Amino acid sequence: MLETMDQMGSTAVFPDHHQEGETKDNPLLNTPTDCLYTVTFANGIPTKLLHDPGSRSVTGYSSKEYQYNPQLWYFSVHLDDRDAVLQQISSIAAQAQTSPLEYRIVHKNGDIRWVRNTPLMRRELNGHTIAFDGLLSDITERLHTERLLSESEQRYRAVMEQVAEAIYLVDVNTKEIKECNAAFTTLLGYSTDEAKRLSLYDLIAHPQEDIDARFAKIARKRSHFVSDRRYRCKDGRLIDVEISANSFSFNGQRMICTVARDISVRKAQEQEINHCRRQLRQLTRELLVAEEQERNQLAADLHDDVVQVLGVTKLKLDQALAEGGDGCRPMVEGARSLLMQTISRTRSLSFDLGPPFLHSEGWQAAIRWLADSMQRQVGLCVQLQDATIPRPLATDINIFLFRAIRELLFNAAKHSGNHGVLLRLTEPEEAYISVDVEDAGKGFDARLLEATGSQKGFGLLKLKERLAELGGSFEVISQPEQHTHIRLRVPIRCDS
Repeated sequence: MLETMDQMGSTAVFPDHHQEGETKDNPLLNTPTDCLYTVTFANGIPTKLLHDPGSRSVTGYSSKEYQYNPQLWYFSVHLDDRDAVLQQISSIAAQAQTSPLEYRIVHKNGDIRWVRNTPLMRRELNGHTIAFDGLLSDITERLHTERLLSESEQRYRAVMEQVAEAIYLVDVNTKEIKECNAAFTTLLGYSTDEAKRLSLYDLIAHPQEDIDARFAKIARKRSHFVSDRRYRCKDGRLIDVEISANSFSFNGQRMICTVARDISVRKAQEQEINHCRRQLRQLTRELLVAEEQERNQLAADLHDDVVQVLGVTKLKLDQALAEGGDGCRPMVEGARSLLMQTISRTRSLSFDLGPPFLHSEGWQAAIRWLADSMQRQVGLCVQLQDATIPRPLATDINIFLFRAIRELLFNAAKHSGNHGVLLRLTEPEEAYISVDVEDAGKGFDARLLEATGSQKGFGLLKLKERLAELGGSFEVISQPEQHTHIRLRVPIRCDS
């Protein structure tokens, strides 16, 4: 077969008119990656081989070079692929139906190229092959692209299967799962085939309206989306997951890629922390009430016992002063003066420990008494602005508010260097009261409150901690040589 092909190679060239006509009329001849050739048979033996001018674009050789070197077509075939090419030619000669063959050739410039040889048989009525037309296509770039795609697919698969997070792809139109990784099937208990029969409604344990709204938002905005969701496992269990989703186009289809991370342990820990916080707040409330009860008892003891004893002692001194001689008068008057001071201080301490107005006459009376007390004791003028609380509060909140405001007023009197302060209570939110204390004093660097090891503002830090335990917040706005504004955000709870 090879010797026969060599002999017929001497006429292996298209005539000039055939070249021109075919080049103009056949679009394949104008394609730089294809060339045509024709092999003519006589009595089952190939007798003529014609190459078109496109051979130069595929092999680098012109049709005239094939004419002058009858063996050029054969030796252009890669050494390892020559047997396969000869087998294809033998099959054609034997009248057998032959499929396209892909093999390597050595280009004239020395490059190794892949080609696809597609023969089209021409037979007589008796079935004998009289010729076949071949299309030789350079498929080097296609195979290179396919190899790159295959490597990319392998890397994609490796990433999908190696990551710990569950990953799955969903068709935007059908909301059906198209792809998933091993972590997804492990997390939810489905096999890969079972997972690919699921829709989002089978997977996500939320109302359909909520699923549709979130899904449409991701698909419409084509933006990154992060959220916590609940997924339904094959065994019916519900697990908490954190998802990260984004939409993209794949083979003309809109898809959404979702990465899901199991956060069930984290959610359980958060629930435990929240439970502990609720317990802490309850204990804080009980502590405030118990503390206030002890203060009230101590105040009552001071008033009912100590103050009364001191009062009786004063009466005795007054009696001694009236009946005694002039020689002991200065000593008795001195003792009487000290006793009057002790009585006054004891009464003041009794009021500070348990202001009777807070429990007997309510918030308004207590806050006015506090303002008057600050004026008398330290000379601080307190301007009350919107200091009305529209509804009765829980006992612990009432106690905390009163003592927190007194702490802030004493701080202003001690540190501001100013004799005036504004006190304002508002209810900007249904569940919270806002307490604002402002002074026009010398201010301070509020960052020092958070400095590690700083002893400045210890009372404010304790106040902040206590407020956090109750579920509130604390804000300080101050700079040196400027005014100070402190805002408390206190949760409202009403006694039943």
